[in-house]
Amino acid sequence: MGEQINKRHNTESLQRRLLTSVSMLALLALVTPLRAEADETDRPTVWIELGGQFERMDGTGEPYAPAFVAAYRDSDVFHPISPSQADKAPLFAIGAESSISFEPTDTNWVLSASILYGRSNGNKHVHHQVTPSAKALDHYYIYGHNIDIDARFADTRTPQSEGHTVVDFQAGKDFGLGMFGRDATSVFSFGVRFAQFASRARVNIEARPDLYDSPTKANRLYFHVYTASAHSDRSFRGVGPSLSWKASAPVVGNRDDGEIDLDWGLDAAVLFGRQKSLTTHGTLARFHNGKYYHPYTALVYYHPPNPVARARFVTVPNAGGFAALSIKYPAARISFGYRGEMFFGAVDGGWDSAHKQNLSFHGPYATISVGLGG
Repeated sequence: MGEQINKRHNTESLQRRLLTSVSMLALLALVTPLRAEADETDRPTVWIELGGQFERMDGTGEPYAPAFVAAYRDSDVFHPISPSQADKAPLFAIGAESSISFEPTDTNWVLSASILYGRSNGNKHVHHQVTPSAKALDHYYIYGHNIDIDARFADTRTPQSEGHTVVDFQAGKDFGLGMFGRDATSVFSFGVRFAQFASRARVNIEARPDLYDSPTKANRLYFHVYTASAHSDRSFRGVGPSLSWKASAPVVGNRDDGEIDLDWGLDAAVLFGRQKSLTTHGTLARFHNGKYYHPYTALVYYHPPNPVARARFVTVPNAGGFAALSIKYPAARISFGYRGEMFFGAVDGGWDSAHKQNLSFHGPYATISVGLGG
């Protein structure tokens, strides 16, 4: 009889323990979504981001190289910087960026729009001259050549400018909650990218690379004077589908008190658009035969400016990526990183004939973001 009572008490005790455990699990299951929902509710639904970047630019067009520069490549007036080197496009650009994103509550969707703008300007002036000796100065002055200040010289002026704009509209979904730890994200997005690039260059060169006495006739000087000018305007404008992946993982700290995150991402697009190039250049060569006050008695050649315009429809693949460290708070974020973009065959960099060039920019950037709503 006692054994039966003990068995009944043991059974009831086991049932109570099971019931208590089930109740606690049910309560935890109920509380956890509520806490998660509260956490999600606390998150901002709108993020506004502003920033700037310092970028290395490549592929904005070929430098202008007239024939006489190559013919006198060994002349000391073309060293240490030749006209072709002075004509190279500016290496660096500065710019700004902004974006706005909307993250609806109770979803993992992210809708965003962003714009990236950069610009570079250059205005090089390279002047190099070789001044003759005092004896030579007297000689040139006596015989009226009027070149006693800069007997041999090269002067190059190259004002240039470049601008680029990239605009994105994207819709993405976060598939990575918890993939890289608590509060980590991994957003895959698709959308539309618009890109526009434009560059302009003006080149003016004047040079007297040689100067020598006549080997047979006394008191006669011989030299050439070359002048050249060139203009170029190049552009590309295109639009096409884009894909991107942006991920973020916490490194140290927590979301409420502030944390440091590691951010990274990749993007790709195919742009369809118009590529244009308008170039013109001309050169003039004169020869001085050394006769008294008549310095330019012979015209060697004159190639007048001949505008060359090209325009065609092209397909431009695009790929890029970034990596950054972010200081993140519930409604604010500061990021420092490095970003790069490559547009394959986007620029017609040739002068007399088409020559496709890859346009790229890469460099450090910094952004600050503010969250609203939630």
